[in-house]
Amino acid sequence: MRAKASTSPGDWVKLPRMFGLAAKRAPAGTAPPQTLRHGAAAELRQASFAYSQIAGGGGRDAVGLYSSDRRFVFALADIGGARATGEPLARELTRTFDQDSARLFRAAEFNEAEALSNLAMTLNRALMMEGRVRCAAAFLGCFDAQTGALWYVNAGHAPAVVQDAAQAELQATGVPFGLFSHAIHDAQVTVLKPGSAFLLLSKGLADAQERGQKLALRGAKAIMAKAHGRNASQLCAAVLDSAEASPDPRPARQRDCTVVALVRA
Repeated sequence: MRAKASTSPGDWVKLPRMFGLAAKRAPAGTAPPQTLRHGAAAELRQASFAYSQIAGGGGRDAVGLYSSDRRFVFALADIGGARATGEPLARELTRTFDQDSARLFRAAEFNEAEALSNLAMTLNRALMMEGRVRCAAAFLGCFDAQTGALWYVNAGHAPAVVQDAAQAELQATGVPFGLFSHAIHDAQVTVLKPGSAFLLLSKGLADAQERGQKLALRGAKAIMAKAHGRNASQLCAAVLDSAEASPDPRPARQRDCTVVALVRA
């Protein structure tokens, strides 16, 4: 496996500690942008994975990656509420995922659907420790690069999009984390064929508006339709470029804007 931006087999990439920051270059003759981006990417022989975030948002997106010689295990959780309390919870979810992803997915033999459902249960209960009730829409995935199987749990999150010969949405399959301690999230499965792409937007991106209409998902689908030949990092960059050019009255740097992409070669 070839990895970039501090990913290695068995690592859960933590946004605050392990991201590299890079300024977006402005075209000649224009004012320099006021945003920074940080992200991580990893590659297998048959697939590429990446996520990227515009710095300066609410700090409530918990996102990361655990990788092995044939699998990507990833998650994105959008924690609701105030930033002051959301950031510590995002760090806590990261720590929990760090521990449990290694335990569940490092075994010589395991069932992907069962492991992903167990991981969802652990994260849900971690969010509710000490009687907290804090809603967090989340998307978890386990992708096998050899077979193309993508096992996923969509806990009240905006739909992910798969681009193949046609486009398909991976809709919510359960309630958000943080509401019911005994909620069970059964993993679903889809298959990414060679040349297919997967895209997931955080709430801050999915809710981008123009004249009161949510158009971000529609714009992301248009980008995916032209994504042939792009790797995951290039797909993330194209979506964030579009977000920064959006007419949404709230600047992208004031929202939690995170994009996750997966491309099967």
